[in-house]
Amino acid sequence: MSLIVTSDLIELTKIGLNEVYLNEMNEPAGFYQRLFNVKDSNKMLEEELVMAGFGLVPEWNADGGKINYDKPLSGDRIQFTHTDFGLAWMISHKMLREDLYKKTSKELVSAASLVTKHTIEQDAANVFALGFADTGPDGKPFFSATHPRLDGGVIDNLLAASALSATALRVAVGRVRRGVNQRGQPIVYTLDSLMIPPELEFIAKEALQPTILSTIAGLTSTSDVGAAIPNVSGAIIPNVIVNPYLTSVGDYYIGASPKQRFTVFYWRERPWFDAWKDDETKGVGNSIAFAYSCGYTRPEGWWGSNNADS
Repeated sequence: MSLIVTSDLIELTKIGLNEVYLNEMNEPAGFYQRLFNVKDSNKMLEEELVMAGFGLVPEWNADGGKINYDKPLSGDRIQFTHTDFGLAWMISHKMLREDLYKKTSKELVSAASLVTKHTIEQDAANVFALGFADTGPDGKPFFSATHPRLDGGVIDNLLAASALSATALRVAVGRVRRGVNQRGQPIVYTLDSLMIPPELEFIAKEALQPTILSTIAGLTSTSDVGAAIPNVSGAIIPNVIVNPYLTSVGDYYIGASPKQRFTVFYWRERPWFDAWKDDETKGVGNSIAFAYSCGYTRPEGWWGSNNADS
């Protein structure tokens, strides 16, 4: 028996397919949610002001003397202009007639969910992958040794061009520990993540595993050779993010805790699905749409190492 497509049936089917689309969008959690502070926006664009707090508190020794004043430093306003995305497709009259509507529609909605994820994740990853060359809000790439500070100094979040290894990570963490804010004051970072391409997964996990085997020369007992000893690197950087959307096979990135970094993802319109009967072709139209913007306001909280692909 052929499928009779009525407006009520389209509406009921649309509800079910919308659930399929949204469920597949939300499972599993995306990479971008681990890299950006995700917010909702109700405007055409968002603006964020780069600011720095106060300098050191001066002495106030004079009895009856005036207390010293300071004022926060402010920089440029950073704009996030949202981009709209949309995709539509048709289920033909023949597919409807042969009772393939439900099966085909579900498969195509799953495919639409997948390309939605790909679009979002690739844009998010490109903020990092292109961060060694493309100019950012302060006139420098995301990862640079010469980001201008509001107090006139510089911020350096460009790690040495050194292939990923346990030694390279130790050197990198030392650099991170010397990080300063827009006033040149030290920032005590809580490190959260090491983001890498798939080609570096085994190297990263070996470098950050909880224990390593001892190979120290001159041990008093041969039985000590190969003994497990603690590896503090894994405690300092607890998470490894293996991101297949990174284009380079040699670059890697260290991220601080979400509260200490300034990468932002704005949802202007969350992904949604629609379906309708097309009177001219007697088929069923389907579409998805969403809108967002992503980027960063300040370089603090992320560090990158740019290495030649091998």
